[in-house]
Amino acid sequence: MDLAERFPLGHRLDLNALAVNPYPILNGLRQREPITWAAPLRMWYVTRRDLVLQVLLDSERFTTDSEHSLIKRTFGSQMLSAEGDRHRKYKAPCIKTFSTDWVEAHFRELVETRVQELIDEIGPHNNADLRGQYAGPLAT
Repeated sequence: MDLAERFPLGHRLDLNALAVNPYPILNGLRQREPITWAAPLRMWYVTRRDLVLQVLLDSERFTTDSEHSLIKRTFGSQMLSAEGDRHRKYKAPCIKTFSTDWVEAHFRELVETRVQELIDEIGPHNNADLRGQYAGPLAT
């Protein structure tokens, strides 16, 4: 049995539909194929939290280092594509600036201001697109 037969949802995964409205697609994957071969990505795709945690915590069997990684192809070996000692080496200079205390001390006012701006832009609408009008711009 080939991958398309074993993982039909992953084989038919539509990346454009996933970008527009990922929730029904991810829900279907979580229910029927929580681990799937995503043919358009040429990668395994894990959608259930408990399974994602198993993968992330098991560096003996799983890796983020992939020849198909856009991040690695763009930036080369770095923190997001390295494992083990190499990952720790890349991460060490950044640890302080990613701590909760440091981020809060340096960015709290900026984030609070941006949150208020986005809420003001949305206004009192009952049908706001929170992902597009709030969460996306705030994360960016």
